[in-house]
Amino acid sequence: MTAKYLTLQNVEKLRALQLSIELLKEIGMIVEVLPFEESQMKDQLQRSATSIVQNIAKGEQLYLRQKFNLYSDAIGSAQETKSWLMTCNGKGLISEGEFLTLDSMIDSIIKMLNRILENLKINNSSVSLPIPVVQNVRTLPCVQTAQRLVKELYELQCISHGEWYSYILKQMVTSASNIASHASESEQLYPKKKLAFLNLAIQESNVVKAYLNLMMSKGIYDREKYEEIKEMIEEIQYLLIQGMKQIDTEIKVLM
Repeated sequence: MTAKYLTLQNVEKLRALQLSIELLKEIGMIVEVLPFEESQMKDQLQRSATSIVQNIAKGEQLYLRQKFNLYSDAIGSAQETKSWLMTCNGKGLISEGEFLTLDSMIDSIIKMLNRILENLKINNSSVSLPIPVVQNVRTLPCVQTAQRLVKELYELQCISHGEWYSYILKQMVTSASNIASHASESEQLYPKKKLAFLNLAIQESNVVKAYLNLMMSKGIYDREKYEEIKEMIEEIQYLLIQGMKQIDTEIKVLM
């Protein structure tokens, strides 16, 4: 018989929380030295890393389903943080060594949360709960391609095109970064949340595509570069749509 309430633990002793706070401190030091023009990167890193801590802390409560929900959000925020760190690394804003250290910390946090949820699911088998299994977003083709797109657009942004077109290029880099971020955050437990984040990624991919056509019409990109970037966007959109279709199928099976 399923217990009505969970046993409340001392949140300060949770290793996943302790490690997430260590991660937040490390990211805080990185944010302090990021260039002024990387304001979006600063905000997103701080927000996502803070969200990990908050959701783990809130997850230590009495209600089983709410605990699963909050830990799923923590996992999603951890995946998003990993994506922003990948973007930082791709732009050369942090070293490969710094990235790998933080990436390892994030992997450990996710594994700890999954282990807690696995035990809860086993001990409460009569309750319908999601399977606590997620993939490493560094291995996801969609995220990999989105990160390549960010790097490609960022390199073009660094070339002087005049104030107006430099602004548009910056918006393209922002949207491409958001594609990677949303696709990464979709890698959590609940299907409806997965679908929501994948759909956000599709929206951002269309923003990049719209700006790309503008750049082509004004001669900022030559035909070869235009086709290269367009191909990346179309590959990303295909992978996102396929991912959404797969999740829809899984939802129908569970109904």
